[in-house]
Amino acid sequence: MIKSILKFIFIGIVFYFLYFLQMSFFPFVGLFQFNFLFFTVLLVNILEDPNKNIGLFVAFFVGIFSDLFSPYFFGVITSMLLLLAILIKYLLLRYVRIR
Repeated sequence: MIKSILKFIFIGIVFYFLYFLQMSFFPFVGLFQFNFLFFTVLLVNILEDPNKNIGLFVAFFVGIFSDLFSPYFFGVITSMLLLLAILIKYLLLRYVRIR
């Protein structure tokens, strides 16, 4: 129980710093003009075991951090990223067989 809570807090802290790197530093470097956090949500959900929930936590934290500073209604980006993570997990469980 404590191990899962610590994992949840660690994921939140990591994506907190990744979000602020994307919003403050990467636009001035010119290397990352795309949404780096969206790409990490895709990557984590595709590469992890479909039966695990880490990808959903990642989508939740990235969505919350993006919603805090976006001009849209609160929860729009979070719900889109969570639906994307659920869709990826569903497709991997239903159609991909890894032996």
